[in-house]
Amino acid sequence: LLEVLLGCIIGLPRSQQYLRCLKTLQYTLHDNHNIAVAIDTSHGLAVPNIKNVQNLSLFEVQEELIRLKKLAEETKLGRSDLADGTICVSNIGAVGGGTYAGPLILPPQVCIVAIGSTKTLPRYEGENFDKVVAKRIVIVQMNSDAPELRMDHRVIDGSTVAKFAMKWKSYLEYPSIMLASLR
Repeated sequence: LLEVLLGCIIGLPRSQQYLRCLKTLQYTLHDNHNIAVAIDTSHGLAVPNIKNVQNLSLFEVQEELIRLKKLAEETKLGRSDLADGTICVSNIGAVGGGTYAGPLILPPQVCIVAIGSTKTLPRYEGENFDKVVAKRIVIVQMNSDAPELRMDHRVIDGSTVAKFAMKWKSYLEYPSIMLASLR
């Protein structure tokens, strides 16, 4: 989950579009990325959020994720842990999910990104594509048959989210690029 979360954090553009949340008919522009993380517990799904992720180091994100997972399992998450998410990340691949889940946007968030399981598949490489190598592949689809990414089009445009999804996908397929991009 940490790898998936990190890819999302560093893939988020500096665009203010991701920081908007819908509250009834009024929009709220946030100053920070508060990434909600779907956590599967023995008591059911909990969706706390990590506040101000753009200001946290890799280790701080990991510490906060561990803290939230522990509180979720103990059913001790507070309102502040659950409130004010701006985007949600769901790792359905960790619980056996593939590409057949339909993520649900929970207001006030305007976007949810869900990643299925990754697979190692053969791919051609080389100057003449004459070499077959094993590549780690993440399938990101944006169609009605296999929705993995949903957004509220009243607030954020699909093109912006699609570009983010492809960047996130590349970070998951090539973790070394993701690590090199960390602040």
